[in-house]
Amino acid sequence: MNERYEDITEAHAQTFRWIYENPDLQFMNWLRKGEGIYWISGKAGCGKSTLMKHLYENPQTRQSLPSDIENICVAGFFFHDRGPHPLLKSQEGLFRAILHRILSRYRQLISVVLPRQFATFSKRTDRIQNGGWQWTLSELKAAFRALVNQKVLSLRLCLVIDGLDEFSGEHKYIIDILDELVRPSSDSVQVQICLSSRPLLAFENAYSKHRHLRVQDLTAGDIKKYVTDEFNKDVHLKELATNDRLTSDQIMEEILEKAEGVFLWVTLVVNSLIEGLEGGDDMKDLQRRLSELPAGLEPLYQRMVENIQPRYHEQAAQLFRIVDTAASPLTPLALSFIDEDPKAALSVKHEVFSDDEIERRHNLVAKRLKSRCAGLIEISVSKKKSAEQGSVEVLGANWMYQKVQFLHLTVKEFLASDKIQNWLATRPSTNIPNIHVRILTCGIRQLQVTACAQFHTDYDDGPTGSLLYLHFQPRGIIRLIIFHALQFEKLHHKSQLIYLEALDNLLQDWVKSELPGVWKLKKSTKEERPRHWTTFRYDRWSEPVQYQSDYAAYLVTIGMTRAVIDKIHAGYNPSLKPGRPLIHYAIAILAPGYAINYQDERDRVDPEVVRELLKQGCDPNQPLNRLRDGEISWRSETNFREGKTTWQDALIHTRWRFCSFGSTAAARHYEQLSEQAAEMNDLRLRWVKSFRLLVEYGADLKVRVVVAEDEDEDEKNFFKMSALSIFMDAFAGFEHPLVETTRGLMISKGVTELNQRVWDEDMETLSSVKRGTGSRLACCCNPS
Repeated sequence: MNERYEDITEAHAQTFRWIYENPDLQFMNWLRKGEGIYWISGKAGCGKSTLMKHLYENPQTRQSLPSDIENICVAGFFFHDRGPHPLLKSQEGLFRAILHRILSRYRQLISVVLPRQFATFSKRTDRIQNGGWQWTLSELKAAFRALVNQKVLSLRLCLVIDGLDEFSGEHKYIIDILDELVRPSSDSVQVQICLSSRPLLAFENAYSKHRHLRVQDLTAGDIKKYVTDEFNKDVHLKELATNDRLTSDQIMEEILEKAEGVFLWVTLVVNSLIEGLEGGDDMKDLQRRLSELPAGLEPLYQRMVENIQPRYHEQAAQLFRIVDTAASPLTPLALSFIDEDPKAALSVKHEVFSDDEIERRHNLVAKRLKSRCAGLIEISVSKKKSAEQGSVEVLGANWMYQKVQFLHLTVKEFLASDKIQNWLATRPSTNIPNIHVRILTCGIRQLQVTACAQFHTDYDDGPTGSLLYLHFQPRGIIRLIIFHALQFEKLHHKSQLIYLEALDNLLQDWVKSELPGVWKLKKSTKEERPRHWTTFRYDRWSEPVQYQSDYAAYLVTIGMTRAVIDKIHAGYNPSLKPGRPLIHYAIAILAPGYAINYQDERDRVDPEVVRELLKQGCDPNQPLNRLRDGEISWRSETNFREGKTTWQDALIHTRWRFCSFGSTAAARHYEQLSEQAAEMNDLRLRWVKSFRLLVEYGADLKVRVVVAEDEDEDEKNFFKMSALSIFMDAFAGFEHPLVETTRGLMISKGVTELNQRVWDEDMETLSSVKRGTGSRLACCCNPS
């Protein structure tokens, strides 16, 4: 959640002092008054985010707030449109960041602000150990209302919120939310908000009546100081300026005039002048160079692109596309494989690079970006440090902290313009593989040449004892590779199984070599084998070892349909998989909702893969609690109750998704999804098709399942239902011809509707069902 904040450039020394010192801006008066909104607007690239970070970090901000309330908290959020994580650009992210900041400091308010969650965690200690809570927007809003209305603790809140124009929703929504935040109804809590955005019409209309400033009108002095300091850093340039003071002053005046208050423009121009100096320019040459550079960011970007040498155009277009397309920023090391034959990723033997070789490649990439991309793509360094690797200044040992990204959001916007899109389209990379293949193979090559070094850690973290799970998350290398393999499948209806299996072999070898004796699956024959690397993807939940999940199971779970089918056609027999049946992965989410990261595994059910698995002999009626060859049951190790067969579980999951909502993480997810008609209808259709396939391939239509009407832990109403009743309840409002034909198919096979209340006298039967002893009943109590 701090990703954008950490990326923002620190304020240049002795700049932005005017916001505290200039009384005409009324910023200090606003701080001392302790209420209302202060709006900081400005052109793109003028330094708004740097100023907001400066305000957030500067002790003077907090010290200037009224002292009438003892408890003072400055909390912030920095919207990030380029970030891979949806929370960085959403209302949910805003509320979560602010609530986390406040409640971390004032923990006595947790039970007041989050009473339901606090009560749940207090009663269910296993939930605390295994994970957290899947938040909904309505819950977060309610929590903030409870915070500002509580009377337990007097509190003054100063919120610093940057980049409203990077919010992913409609501007009206974020404006309404912030208006509500700043109007607490309790005397014990006072809230004031400092906002920043570009001067878009919606924000002009909403905030021009509040105290405000325009950054570009106030930065002339800061720009002059920055340019002077940069010039003085270079001894030769400082000498030239001293010897030709008139030209030096004229250069400064022209920079100030053309900059129009935009700091980013100044940075680019100063870099251009320093490049000229390195080429032997004198002050007159520098002045001519400056006069050729246009005012305004977009015209400057255009000039920079036009100045790229023609022989580099194809490579420039390729680099622009890769940086724009990549799910998360590549490291310079990964990007160094851009011109390599992708099939190198298939090699069984890999050279492990030394720090010197990594540094050599880093320097080469930096030079190529400069010559091919005119400085519009840069290498940035994360401010995070690794305990075992020390300072990030040691480049070779800290390659994983480097990332290749656009210089600024405005570059991404510029490249999206029609003019530049046409320029890119006229420079096809004829000899370059599909861009998704190129990105995923660069990721695999990075893992190969570093021996998966980024997975190492020197401390225990969660159930895995490693940070492998982090690399399944938005900025992780594994997710990068898997994401682009999925994208390729969606676009071309073909898999990249050869590269996926290269990844599988590499990481499973790493698990065997790096984690001896850990996560071993003991079979009845006393043999041992490592758990599959994909089972380490959860940080707050551990998959029962009896699942015996393999690579095919993971590919089914994430919806990599073509790869699964290709793997089957290459000889993999899904009906012989030990442990949890492969067909079960296709229809059931057995990881609890709070453990599933970023929806990668939610609702990936695909009728095509269900059909293929059934064709290959997977049995929808295979028991889930009596596995072959005397294997241990894994059913009892799950953290919720499920059906006794894959088919019964399909019935339970059908009802869970489409008929009942409650307090569980998954239930709240489907409750929100039900408000999005197109996505919910797509999910319904995939489920209807899969449901019908299970019926066609011999699902036992005589089974009955017991389901709970509500999610209250203390009082539940249970109903015994038939497959037909569940199907009709789930899809009654879904208008599609397949619904009626599937209903007819079930009726033709003799199934009837049954929806019978299970009364107290039947509870003994129900209890036996919960223990797994019932004959044809399955219990659905809390499937998440």
